[in-house]
Amino acid sequence: MKKLIKVVIVLLIFALIGAIGLFFSINSAVEEGVRMVVPTVTKTEGDLEKAQISIFSGEGDLTNFIVKNPKGFDSAHAVNVGTIRVKLDPMSVFSEKIVIDEIFIDGAEVNYEVALNGTNIGTIQKNIDEFAEKQKAEAKSEGEETLTTEKFIKIKKFTFQNPKITLLATHLKGQELTLELPNPVTLKDIGGEEGISVAQAAKVIANPVTSAIEMVVNAKDQLLKDPLKGAEALLKGAGQLEGGIKKNADSLLKKLGGE
Repeated sequence: MKKLIKVVIVLLIFALIGAIGLFFSINSAVEEGVRMVVPTVTKTEGDLEKAQISIFSGEGDLTNFIVKNPKGFDSAHAVNVGTIRVKLDPMSVFSEKIVIDEIFIDGAEVNYEVALNGTNIGTIQKNIDEFAEKQKAEAKSEGEETLTTEKFIKIKKFTFQNPKITLLATHLKGQELTLELPNPVTLKDIGGEEGISVAQAAKVIANPVTSAIEMVVNAKDQLLKDPLKGAEALLKGAGQLEGGIKKNADSLLKKLGGE
């Protein structure tokens, strides 16, 4: 009986060590993945301070996610998110297709900077689009075979809400305007059953988020120039935002899947 108890204790210790090792492996994989993907896809610097995801439930937080500005823009960052809530299939992190049940972003800090060469958010969006298209063209040139090192991703639900949008522009003469998004951006079933590349997923997500931010910024800019037309634009934007985002995302997904 004593031998059996000792064996059980030893097995439990090994199981605990294995669980701890797996915990750190999953979180390290997520942290390294984010730090590698963001600069590659956006052509800007990016960082993630820490990932804490349970190996049992797959739920957890990504802490202090930052996307810095492209060259030519002066603000400290483009996007800064204190906490991103995620739920995923923990073991899928080590497979060819990562399955994410939910990504929930609440209260992101967004600096929307207008300069002579365009906007920082628009430039990042352009960089993402160009990388995704280049990646797809390279895959097609290899006979529809994607690169063996490329991971695929499936996101069942993505939510982006309550961002603090700060408008920075020369015509504001040093002043900053804080804007709000009237409705959350919610996307579902990104990647379908087979999944899509991380770059393509970034494109599907970034397009409607950028569109929503730009709609609010443009309406506010119009409000400063013409209060009546600006108010009408804000009301119209709030009403059309949800449907427009869904239509835009559905169109992108069809293109990604059909080309």
